[in-house]
This record gives sequence, structure tokens and C-alpha cells, in this order.
Amino acid sequence: MNDLAKRTLASLLTLPLVLAALIFGPALSLNYWQGWLYWSVMLAAVFAIMAYCLTYTPALIERRRKSGPFAEREPRQKLIQAINSVAIVHNVRTRDTTREARMRRALLHETLNTIPTQPSP
Repeated sequence: MNDLAKRTLASLLTLPLVLAALIFGPALSLNYWQGWLYWSVMLAAVFAIMAYCLTYTPALIERRRKSGPFAEREPRQKLIQAINSVAIVHNVRTRDTTREARMRRALLHETLNTIPTQPSP
């Protein structure tokens, strides 16, 4: 295994943990089948693409490892990368808020269904 493959694999080994924290952290539960499905499909795709690129286009992997707003040279590209980073973080936070709202609605619905009703005369 060459140096590029080792460095790429080392950086990818943190991905499953970070992705799991982002998916299951807001849910506060590992009992979330949609999260497990997303996690497994996402990781399978990432590792398959990475294996393909390491085999056929290692120069692409080398260039992609040096990406992000700080790696760009042109000011316009730095701005685009910075906006993209903010948009990704915003998307994750919006999904958390939506999940929390669903949980609150479900709790309210459950509470209303457990309130005893008065029999009608």
C-alpha cells in the first residue's frame, strides 16, 4: 500500500464515527433504522468511490486532499468554498430542528391520547 492510500485510509477511518455522531446524536438513540440505513449506504458509497479513485486516478485523490476554502488560490473560489461549508452546517442543523419538532409533536399526541375523557351523559 503506497503512502497516498495509507493517508487516505487513515483520514477515512474517522468518517464512520463522525457520521454516526451526526446521525444518532440528535436522535439521542441508536434505535433509528433510517439512520442505520443512511449510515451504511453512505459509507459503502464513500469507500467504493475511494477504492476506485485510488486504483485508477490517484492524482485526483491527491488534489482532493488539498481542498477547502483555505486551499483555494482565487478569492472567488475561497468565497464559494466558504459558503458551501456554511450551507452544509446549516443543513445539518435544520435537519436536527425538524427531527426535534417531530419528537415534540409525537410526545404531545401521546400525552393527549392518555388524558381520560369524561363520558357523555
